[in-house]
Amino acid sequence: MVLQNTGQFVPEHSNQEGDDGVDKRLEAAIINDEIDLKLGFERYKEAKERIGWLVNLHTSDIQDEEKRLVSAVDFYFIEEDGNRFKVTLPYKPYFYVACQDKTRKKLLRIS
Repeated sequence: MVLQNTGQFVPEHSNQEGDDGVDKRLEAAIINDEIDLKLGFERYKEAKERIGWLVNLHTSDIQDEEKRLVSAVDFYFIEEDGNRFKVTLPYKPYFYVACQDKTRKKLLRIS
């Protein structure tokens, strides 16, 4: 049996401008914050030092001062007295590129 692509697939949402993805990410971030609040993990924004055990972390999105969506990491902590809090830090995602052995010297000169 041979499978052949008919070309009839139509995606559910096709948005040429790409705004739909940003809206979904922002909506997901808001929902995650609401769930975190229900579970007792309020975002910590003060400059005061707190000590706690790191119990979880995951990627997230936040809005910066210019209302742009920025990648971030949520860190979840529990203090000695049982209080919970989370800290959100923005980060710039990156990826690694593998190169062939014969091109390694050229790449080292570039960097």
